Amino acid sequence: MPVRDALPAVLRGEIGADLSASARTQLETLAHDAQAEKRLTWMRDELGGRLKQADPSWGVSYLLSAVCALNGEVERAQQTLLALGEKVLAKKKWEPLAAIAERSLSLVQTQAAARLLVEAHEGLGKDPDRLDALSRAWAIMPDDLELAQKLAKRLGDAGRGDDRRALLGDLAPRFAEEARYDELESAATWSKRAGGALEPLRKVVAAAVAAKGEAGAEPFRAAMTEALKQGPGSQVPKLDEAVAQSGLADGETPLPKAIEAFDTIASLAPGRGVLHDGFGPGRIVSNDTVTIVVDFMKSKGHKMPYVAARRTLMPVAEDDIRLVRFTNPAEVTRLRNEDQGGMVVSALKCLGGAADANRLKLFLISTDLVPAKEWTAFWRKAKSAAEKDPRIDHARAFEQFYKLAPERRFAGGPAGGAPGSAGVGGAQGSSVAGGYDDSAPLPALEVRKPAKTNLGTIRKFLAQHPTLEEALKGRFGRFVKKLTLDPDADKADRARAGLYFARWFPEQRPVWLGVVRSLWGLEISVSDLTFEEEQLAFLADSRAAGVAAEAILSALDSRFAAVREAAEKDRATLDDTGKAQLRRTLIDRAVHYPAAMLRLIEDEIASGKGPEDAWRLFIAALQLIEERPKPSTGEKVLRWIDQGGEFPRMLAGVTPPNEARLKLRVLLRQWRSSDRFLFPALDAVARVGMPDEKQWVLDHRQKKTDALFSQVGEQAEEFDTPVMTRATWSRLQRELEELERELRTTIPQTIQKARELGDLKENAEYHSAKLKQSNAQKRAGSLQLRISRARFVEDAEFREGVAGLGTEVVLESGGETTSYWILGDGEHHLGEHVISHQTPIAKAILGHGIGDSLELGEGEERRTWRVRSVTRRLPPAETPSSAS
Repeated sequence: MPVRDALPAVLRGEIGADLSASARTQLETLAHDAQAEKRLTWMRDELGGRLKQADPSWGVSYLLSAVCALNGEVERAQQTLLALGEKVLAKKKWEPLAAIAERSLSLVQTQAAARLLVEAHEGLGKDPDRLDALSRAWAIMPDDLELAQKLAKRLGDAGRGDDRRALLGDLAPRFAEEARYDELESAATWSKRAGGALEPLRKVVAAAVAAKGEAGAEPFRAAMTEALKQGPGSQVPKLDEAVAQSGLADGETPLPKAIEAFDTIASLAPGRGVLHDGFGPGRIVSNDTVTIVVDFMKSKGHKMPYVAARRTLMPVAEDDIRLVRFTNPAEVTRLRNEDQGGMVVSALKCLGGAADANRLKLFLISTDLVPAKEWTAFWRKAKSAAEKDPRIDHARAFEQFYKLAPERRFAGGPAGGAPGSAGVGGAQGSSVAGGYDDSAPLPALEVRKPAKTNLGTIRKFLAQHPTLEEALKGRFGRFVKKLTLDPDADKADRARAGLYFARWFPEQRPVWLGVVRSLWGLEISVSDLTFEEEQLAFLADSRAAGVAAEAILSALDSRFAAVREAAEKDRATLDDTGKAQLRRTLIDRAVHYPAAMLRLIEDEIASGKGPEDAWRLFIAALQLIEERPKPSTGEKVLRWIDQGGEFPRMLAGVTPPNEARLKLRVLLRQWRSSDRFLFPALDAVARVGMPDEKQWVLDHRQKKTDALFSQVGEQAEEFDTPVMTRATWSRLQRELEELERELRTTIPQTIQKARELGDLKENAEYHSAKLKQSNAQKRAGSLQLRISRARFVEDAEFREGVAGLGTEVVLESGGETTSYWILGDGEHHLGEHVISHQTPIAKAILGHGIGDSLELGEGEERRTWRVRSVTRRLPPAETPSSAS
């Protein structure tokens, strides 16, 4: 029947007037029919008009609320239902009232609807529905103490004594605040959590004593005793004896004095575990209120005055991990070795329930629970265990922050509870231990920090909360896009950001592939990305971008086996043309892919065949040692080019092409590495048939040396060229090798250990290690420059009797003598009286012969000196001072 024909019966009160279950169903069906026929507005107006007339039926109001709800007018629907509910309540029609209240609560959870629900079920008197209605209402009206008292009564009537006591424990402090002392006494007496009402009860007792004297406190003795037993008394090993000794159980002892006595006894009760700053954990043996006897780990039967004990001893719970180390050291060992998550839980309990990695480390090491030398290994296991332990909230583990998971509170009502109900004493929407992804806080974008810091935050957060990637995209999406497309940004940061950019914005993939091609133009390396999964993803995207050759060669140098294997698979899929192109690219850019180049040479040597491009391989090998190689690379190439090595055999009888001659000539004449590799390279070139190139380089170096010292006291060419003795050169070379070793091994290990300690923002050890790394890199760079460009004092021309480089000059003036040993820069470690040839004194002396006079000094101190002797003096190749 069309709604236009069906509605008049409702308006006349012929349908739905009694609001029975069948009538409500009929009215709701009519509302949905109006929605289907798009007549909701028409029906709303008709019903609204009827309500303004005399004696509208309940069905008119009920249907109007249903129509308004379907039409999106929730507030009008709610007000209509509440007005209807008041009319039904006045008639004490409990079943329709319950239905009206439920419908109202389904729209908006209001206090008025909750009261109607309670009234309806109180009228119906059926459990467990009545108890469930009270539970739901109290969740909506937690400030209504009358409602809470009614709920407590119904819980008791239903035989749920534990739940009643839990509720009364929550209510006791509020009864005290509102001076409802009768309810307070009842709550404290019945509650299992009466300890929570202890402080309000203390105030009540004090007020009663002030008003009526000590006798005025007696009505609260039972409640106070229960509160003390559940509060501080819960930690007293022999509670009954303490209660009896204090006089709480004795009605003749005034309550205030009994409370004071109990506090004195309970604070340091016999059998109680305690902590002392100096002696550590211990247990109280006896307390006569004057002297305390304590058994500490290293001091049994230690006596302390009561006043001193109150000041220096801190009572702890029996499960406090610091006390367990005293009472059950085997358990501490088990936790440390087998249950690292349990150890973290115990530590968090002692630290107030939450701490970052730095606080946990300080606590566990300072209390000897974890030896300092075992911390790194322990924490690596503990982090993994904490993420799996349901007792630990690891939502902020990406920030190295952990806290104890909240315990679930009592949920009232029948099993399962009502939909949307938080239950008695509960919190709506509480999280379940172990499942924090949905509520984990998103990390902040730190715009003032380097891009690398924010990229690290993204990676750590997603490792902990992969299900929140879409939410993280909303916060960091613009950041990664901007960084990816920024041509001035660090290339490694752009690559890392680009991997997120490609994943979060798949429609922008062509843009990302263009960025990949530009990054390879900037000579990025796969190894510039820190983590294995990043390198694998960048390798795949590089292949898609059409730069497979560079990507494969770079990936073959990766420290990750999986990345090298992926590169090998990519190389295997190349056709002959692709493999030839890959080989040419590798040889032409050998210094960019040293590991791959070494493997290619090793493969050719192992094959036993003379490759067609043997000369190109030879040049590539020399390029590897010309670019300040790793020690292992340098030693390997030197072995190959040495007399009797693989390259002399490979190139025997093979005439070098003009292109190879030209490249070798340029390489040797512009050599940038140290002489340690240059001279073996020259010998190798001479052995393979190009002695003229070796001789040209040697002659050119000699000319430069002669020109360098051709003028007295100054350098004629390359003024900034470092001059030193070979002893100093060897000393600097050893220092450089030691620095490079530290940069490869010791310093990275220190940084990694410091990184594992926790939050990098306040990690002093991490910042110290990074500063040491930066200083070592700067020093190594400076040493490499000095060593590679050094000219030797020993090569300077010596003229008999004339002061010059590498001479010791004795001067005399008025019977006074002094001597100067003229050497290169920074060589004072070689002995006394050493001066640099660049100093004003040396410049004044250089070029003068025996018997010549010269002036030294400034102003009034200027004096005339005569050269008495000039002798050639050079340090030995190795000196004790140079080895220091």
